[in-house]
Amino acid sequence: MRPITARPHPDADADAVGLLKQTQEHQGYPYGDCVRASYASLLEIPIKDIPHFDPRGDQTASERRWLRQRGLDLVIVPIVEGQPPPEVPDDVYHLVSGWSPRHPSHGHRVVGKGGAIVWDPHPSRAGLNKLRAFYFVVPLHPERIAKPAHARVMKRSR
Repeated sequence: MRPITARPHPDADADAVGLLKQTQEHQGYPYGDCVRASYASLLEIPIKDIPHFDPRGDQTASERRWLRQRGLDLVIVPIVEGQPPPEVPDDVYHLVSGWSPRHPSHGHRVVGKGGAIVWDPHPSRAGLNKLRAFYFVVPLHPERIAKPAHARVMKRSR
């Protein structure tokens, strides 16, 4: 596991293989779309296919509604100041929220892997001033995920 940092990991380009890196189309509160661009990059879908999540309302509820329409959900793990940060396996992609280096009172969202930032959708690519939480996109119904064929065969042979 890598140390958690608010700046992109030095090997960010190498680590982000498989991401569809997308830059946010709009900047500045409340119209910036870093959240859209982060989901688009993480889920590898065009940014135009993701709604704008308005931070002036219940943004998390809006994100969850949108994800649930796709069979996904959101697990949010806060990063608490003064406590050890949560450990994230090196191969796990996730979103990271924190404070914008451009406007310290405004939130910003980026893509992480293993607890380190691998893609900042803002054109500056400056990362975050301070980390607030990890956002993990998970299957809504993990029990419905198809098991590999060899797992089914093994079960039948018992």
